[in-house]
Amino acid sequence: MNGYPDLLVLGAGPCGLATAHHAQASGLQVQLVDAGSTAGGRMRTTHEILDGQSLIVEHGPVGWAGPTPETDAACQALAVPTIESDAADSHRYLVNQRQLVPLPQSISGLTSSNLLSMRERLRAATEKWADFAPDGTEETVEEFFTRRFGTSFSRKIAGPIVRGLFAGDPKVTSMRALFPQVADAELHYGSVTKAARQHPEIFGGKVTSCPGGVSQLAEALATPLAEHTIYNCSVDAAIKEQGWWFLFRDGKQVAVGRQLAVCLPIHQLGYVLREYLPRGNDSIARFQGQDLATVAVLHRADRIPDPCAGFGVLAPIDHPSPVLGVQFAHSIFPQHVPDGWVLLRGMLGGDADPLVLQRSDAELVDLLSADLETWVGAPRQPERSWVYRIPGGVPRYGLGHAKEAQALFDDLEKVSGLYLGSDALFGIGIEAALARGSSIARAAKEELLTYSTEQAVPGSL
Repeated sequence: MNGYPDLLVLGAGPCGLATAHHAQASGLQVQLVDAGSTAGGRMRTTHEILDGQSLIVEHGPVGWAGPTPETDAACQALAVPTIESDAADSHRYLVNQRQLVPLPQSISGLTSSNLLSMRERLRAATEKWADFAPDGTEETVEEFFTRRFGTSFSRKIAGPIVRGLFAGDPKVTSMRALFPQVADAELHYGSVTKAARQHPEIFGGKVTSCPGGVSQLAEALATPLAEHTIYNCSVDAAIKEQGWWFLFRDGKQVAVGRQLAVCLPIHQLGYVLREYLPRGNDSIARFQGQDLATVAVLHRADRIPDPCAGFGVLAPIDHPSPVLGVQFAHSIFPQHVPDGWVLLRGMLGGDADPLVLQRSDAELVDLLSADLETWVGAPRQPERSWVYRIPGGVPRYGLGHAKEAQALFDDLEKVSGLYLGSDALFGIGIEAALARGSSIARAAKEELLTYSTEQAVPGSL
């Protein structure tokens, strides 16, 4: 690298990788810094050999669901092969009186589902005549689905979706912030039911990944950046002086550059930029989620009476266990699991157990196994297990999310050459992260044109 980088990128998760990838492709000199030993952040995949075949265990996202133009473009540009799931994201089960019941895929399916009583089904069937919310009213997920489908639908169906997919509370989660496409569909079509008929992908389409798991994409993004990446470097402060950004670890300077992109989970972002947040922790507290853990367990297929087909199970909103949901990983991507084996992956914690990370690996495996024994008849002792801990979990998207996000941007607007890339602000998932990274790279390229070529070379702080 000649001289100092044009852009420092803090965090080698999907957003940071996309930022550095696009910035470098545009001609910027980039320095990527990450606390981990490898790139990918939560895009982490474990590779094992089982019966002489490859076994792939995802620790974070299992893939990405469409429409995903940024992710598709990245895979094409990097010649990364992709595979499509055999089960759509919406093909899940709900738990009703300890039994698995398919998540209704249509109004006709809803009206025949034993999840709801006859009265509750009739109420849900009137959705196309439901009133709109008053202008300017921001609704929670619970309020939205109660208004359109009734209280029981909201509690028994919408609630488990929010809890199981996002570790959220439907009573306080903003419908507009978490499900903007569904909220827009209601306004455009006048009915969620009508929108679902014409655009079912809005409500959960096929999921895409790579033959080697999501880390294959992360590795492809990271490889061209290898010479410009610093791993195992936990940056704890970022300071701007004399037009340059300086990164520090334990009081020692580790990097310097003209611009800075902070692509970290919100709690880490707030700590690194604490010098520039006049409201202190209040600037980020409302976005922070509770800790989570993912637990994957492996069983022989002939030891489980249930076929475990489809995408997985969503736990009830009032489920007493910290298990939020389970994915049938072997059914989603059979290419990742050898024949004759069943791989089940659960998400635990969130508001259901804020202290989940204080539990041992054995405790977490046992908690998941207890539910799996009830739901699908799996043995209490798996053949193998994997535990992955996620401090901060999934960010919160509460009422007033857009307003509070704007307040955070306002706190930092006077700090030039700074870009934020947290999923708490720009959307959850791989596609949202890659889209934000592309946006940051474009903005950094444009901003660089305003810098003076005679700007003094930085010294050390």
